[in-house]
Amino acid sequence: MPASFDLKLVSGRQVDVDLADAGTVADVRFELGISLNFPTECIKLLDTMGGEYSDDDHVDVVGTGTTTVLLLNDKLEEWLEKQFSEACGHDNCTALFTQNFLCARCRQCVLTALPESLGKLTDLRHLDLDRNQLTSLPESLGQLTALESVHLKSNLLTSLPENLGQLAALESLHLNSNQLTWLPESLGQLVALKVLHLDNNLLTSLPESLGQLAALQELHLNRNQLALLPESLGQLAVLEELYLDRNQLASLPGSFGQLTALQVLHLDSNQLTLLPESVGQLKALESLRLYGNQLTLLPESLGQLLALQELNLDSNQLASLPESLGQLKALKMLHLDSNQLTALPESLGQLAAL
Repeated sequence: MPASFDLKLVSGRQVDVDLADAGTVADVRFELGISLNFPTECIKLLDTMGGEYSDDDHVDVVGTGTTTVLLLNDKLEEWLEKQFSEACGHDNCTALFTQNFLCARCRQCVLTALPESLGKLTDLRHLDLDRNQLTSLPESLGQLTALESVHLKSNLLTSLPENLGQLAALESLHLNSNQLTWLPESLGQLVALKVLHLDNNLLTSLPESLGQLAALQELHLNRNQLALLPESLGQLAVLEELYLDRNQLASLPGSFGQLTALQVLHLDSNQLTLLPESVGQLKALESLRLYGNQLTLLPESLGQLLALQELNLDSNQLASLPESLGQLKALKMLHLDSNQLTALPESLGQLAAL
C-alpha cells in the first residue's frame, strides 16, 4: 500500500484522512465520509483523467497520482438540509452546496433556540438565521471554524458567546436589530473579519479589543447608545466605512485621525460639540455627515480633506465657518441648514465643484 495519498476536493483543498486500514476504494470512500462528515453515497473518487474508480478497485490505485474527491451536489444538498433541519429542530430550512461551500439558511422560521448539536456542522461556511426569535447562541457555535459569514439580523439576542472569537475564518458578521448591550472581548480575535453590522442594538460601549480587527473595512453602529468610543478604534488601519448615526457621542477619541483609509464617516444625531484637529488627517474621506449635533465651530484642519465630496452640517449651532473650507476642491454637496450662521467665508467661492 502506498505510504501517502494525494486526495483533493474539486476546490483544490487537500483532504487528510487515515487510510491505514483501507483495502479497497469502497473503504477509502467510507473513511472520507467519516473525515468530511458526509454520507458515503455523496462521495466519488476520480483519477487524474477524470474517470471514476470502482468500489472494488484495490486501494493502491488511489496512490498512483492525485485523486479528486467529488462531492455530489444534489445528494449532499438533500442530506445537509436534513442535518440542518434536525440541528435547528425546524423543517423550513434550506442548504446549498456549491464547489465545496456549504450554506445553511433558516430565515423567518420562528426559531427561539439552537441546539448544541449545531456544532456538528463543522464544514459550514455560510449561516443565515435572520428574522427569528433567538435570545442566545449555543457555545457549540465556536466549533464552526470554517464559517465565513453569519447573518443573525432581527433576532432577540442580548449577548454573544465568548468563544465567538474562535471563528478565525469569519469575514462577515451581521448582528443588527437585536438587543445586545455588550460585546465579548474575544471579538478582537476575528482577525479575518471585514464587515461588522451592529446597527440598532443597545450597546453603551465597545471593547478595546475592537482595535485588533486588522482586516475590518466596514463598521456599522447606527442606533445604539454609545457615549464613548475606545482609543483602540484608531488601530483599524484599513477601515473604509464607519457609521455611528443616532448614538450619544459627545466627543471623538484622539486616535480618530489614524483612520487614514476612511472614506465614509457618518455621525448624524449625536451630541458632538467639537471635532478633534486630527480629523484633518482623514485624507481619503469622501463623505462626512454631522447632521443634528451641537457643533459650535469647526477645526481649520477640515480644509485638509481634499478628497471630500459631501459635507452635511445641518442642524448644528455653528455661528461661523473656517476659511479653510475653500480648500475642499472636490466638494460637491455642502449642507448648512438650521445653524446660526450670519455670514459665509469668501473662500467658499473657490469650490468650483459645488
